[in-house]
Amino acid sequence: MIPLLVSLSSIFPSIPSPSSFSTPRSIESFWSTFAQSPPPPRLQRILTASFESSLLSSHKASLAASPAALRAFISASHHTSRHWLSCLPTAPALTMSSSEFSLASRLRLFLPPSDALPLSCSCHSDSRLASDPAHFLSCRLLKDLRRVRHDRVVRLLSSLIHRIGGVCQVEPSHFPVARPDLLAFLFDQSFLVDVVISHPSAPSHLVRSPLPLICNKYAETRKVSRYSGSIPPSFDFVPFALETFGAFGPVAAIFMRKLDAVSRAFLPSSLPPPPLLASVSVLLQKCNAFILSRGVVLVRSSPSSSFPSLVP
Repeated sequence: MIPLLVSLSSIFPSIPSPSSFSTPRSIESFWSTFAQSPPPPRLQRILTASFESSLLSSHKASLAASPAALRAFISASHHTSRHWLSCLPTAPALTMSSSEFSLASRLRLFLPPSDALPLSCSCHSDSRLASDPAHFLSCRLLKDLRRVRHDRVVRLLSSLIHRIGGVCQVEPSHFPVARPDLLAFLFDQSFLVDVVISHPSAPSHLVRSPLPLICNKYAETRKVSRYSGSIPPSFDFVPFALETFGAFGPVAAIFMRKLDAVSRAFLPSSLPPPPLLASVSVLLQKCNAFILSRGVVLVRSSPSSSFPSLVP
């Protein structure tokens, strides 16, 4: 029996039966029932939903042995992580090169950025590249590039705020306790914004529960605690948390919706509103792709690199 029929045979007993007809419980009864008569309405939808649910359960069970892969899957499954995939490349800010898109797609699937990598990284970490394909996003040797990623996101947010009619200052120096990334004014609203980007499959995050947005929520809590008591009462504090797989934190998502509402309310109707969420999402993945590509170059050029043998 071909694999698809084997999979279908395993899910037929668990398919729910609508009130209008009885769902067959085996491949044989399915064909004998519908070989001569047309299938009832919604049968394909019921079968597809049950089949996809079974595949999802099987995939989650297979991830139990890999904490890093499980957290990557949970983060990439969040609905806010898909903006870079669903937007049209109608502007330079929404455009990715073929190599950037390839690397971002491999990251989303938790695949290594290259098929020809050594066994371990030059940083001599305990994790092997085969078990942690996204290691370069938490590698200590690439820490400076993660700072560049952070700064690029900050400056993109600043430019988007200016574009919709607001005023923004990057890294204001007149806050004595902690310096936020952005001081933003939007008509009758004032914000202090601090950006943080977390990598859910980093070794330091594997101790946290495998729940959606767990890294973003933890980062938000830390930022709120850090700035507690130092924020003027006239400002709203925005801990703008992102996860490397694309998910927006709850506060960041609310802030982006506020920017979108302002752009629609105050921009002239002749001007299309800027693609706010998509712009941030695309830039994040472009930065991730650059870090991954530099990581590949780094480990390949290391004299201590040991590549797996291709001979069985």
